[in-house]
Amino acid sequence: MGMYVNQVHIRGRLGSDPKYVKGKSGKGFYRVNVAVSYKDKTDWFPVLVSEKFRPDEWKKGDLVDIVGKASYTSYKKDNETRYSLTIFPINVFNFNRVSRIKELKEATPVDENEFSLELDDFESEDQAVQ
Repeated sequence: MGMYVNQVHIRGRLGSDPKYVKGKSGKGFYRVNVAVSYKDKTDWFPVLVSEKFRPDEWKKGDLVDIVGKASYTSYKKDNETRYSLTIFPINVFNFNRVSRIKELKEATPVDENEFSLELDDFESEDQAVQ
């Protein structure tokens, strides 16, 4: 018997900020929708992201690269069978989050002498009232 692999790879932008939800088991995760555009068509993929990928730091519009497992389920609604595809990430890279962290790390520290003020630099209360 051969080996079978269930793996999807999507790269797209978040349609909204991640929303924290709890599953039936009580385990928490974040729900996001990723928009993947090709030519004039956009496909939306629902993704359930574990807290280990720090989705609480993601923002609407972030560019993400996700490799994961696809789960396809069916359910009944209004006497009609509907189908749902959900992606469960195995590996995630958020390009914008990395850029935000890099900008913070490369920020120039403040020179402490730049803000050292002497008492004489302030007007006395008497001078300020005039």
